[in-house]
Amino acid sequence: TEQACDQKGTLFSEGMIEFCGIGSLEVTGNNNNAIASDDYITIPDGITITTHTPATGSNGIKAKGGLYINGGALSIDVASAGGRGIRNNGAMEINGGVINITNSGGCLKETVDGIENVSSAAGIKCDSTFIMSGGTLTINCTGDGGKGINNTQDIEIFGGLIDIKTSGDCYETTLNGVKDTTSAACIKGGMKFLMTGGTVTLNSSGDGGK
Repeated sequence: TEQACDQKGTLFSEGMIEFCGIGSLEVTGNNNNAIASDDYITIPDGITITTHTPATGSNGIKAKGGLYINGGALSIDVASAGGRGIRNNGAMEINGGVINITNSGGCLKETVDGIENVSSAAGIKCDSTFIMSGGTLTINCTGDGGKGINNTQDIEIFGGLIDIKTSGDCYETTLNGVKDTTSAACIKGGMKFLMTGGTVTLNSSGDGGK
């Protein structure tokens, strides 16, 4: 029997997405992700990718199996509550290229199986090791509670330039009858933070920002 495909993005693949050659691509994710893969995504030098995700969408680029950026130019803008410029469930490596992420979305409060929770918007949200050895990464988050890089595992920086700005205030709400606050932060890591090279500039200017 033919297996149904759930369309998770404007450009979506249940397998890997590998960009090759020289060219440009512009994608808008009006109702979901702009670009999504249930496997990994690789981006080489010579490619220019622009994504737009309005308030009705989700993330700019989403990968389940990893994201590997070896060059090229990425311009990502997101305006959705709880949206991420890059949402990656696997390992993430930036070895080159120029990446610009702008996120104006705030926090998303939702109820799942009767339990309330809050998801904060972010420039990059990663659930495995984040490694940067080259290239330029610029992130500007303006929504309340927004994060520049939000990673649950290790963050390792060996080279490259990182410039992150957050200007949103602390997001305050009530979750399951208890007052809850979510602060804006330039970098939030769940485990080890290692930096042996490169340049990192951070500026969190909102009320309660970190």
